[in-house]
Amino acid sequence: MLRDHRLTTRANDFLAELQLAKSEAIRRGVQVTMLSSSGTDEVWDDGWVVFTDWDGDESRADPDANGDNDCEVEDLDCFLRVQDSINTTMSIRSGGTFARWISFDPIGEVRGSGGLGNGTFVICDTGVGKRVILSTSGSARVVDGEGAGGCP
Repeated sequence: MLRDHRLTTRANDFLAELQLAKSEAIRRGVQVTMLSSSGTDEVWDDGWVVFTDWDGDESRADPDANGDNDCEVEDLDCFLRVQDSINTTMSIRSGGTFARWISFDPIGEVRGSGGLGNGTFVICDTGVGKRVILSTSGSARVVDGEGAGGCP
C-alpha cells in the first residue's frame, strides 16, 4: 500500500512538471524544454531541468548568463524548475520520443528528442509501475495498475 502511494505521488509530481512546462510555454509565448539531467538516454530519475528555450536548441548551455534568473527578459534562457535526483528505489524511464528531452511550443504542442509523436514515461518501484503518457498535443495522463510494463 505504501509503495502504491509513493508511485502515485511520483507519477502525479512528474505529470505536474510536464504541465508546468506546457503552461509556461503558452504563458510566455516561447518554447520551454524539460531536459533529463542524467546524460544518458532514457534515464530521468537523475533529475531534470525545465527552462525557457528562446533559441529552440534544447540546450541548457548558459541559461541566464548573468545569474539573476530574470525569466521576464526575452531572448534569455532561464531555469523555471530544477529537480534533483529522486534518490529512492524508484526509476523513471522513457525511450523513443522522449529519451532525452521534451519541448513545448508556444501553443502547447510537444516534440521530443526522438521527434514528433506520443511518448510514455514509466515510473517503477521494485517491479511495479505507472505510466505517464504524453501526446503530441501536449495532453498528459497517468495510467494506473497492471499493464504499466517496462519495469525491471
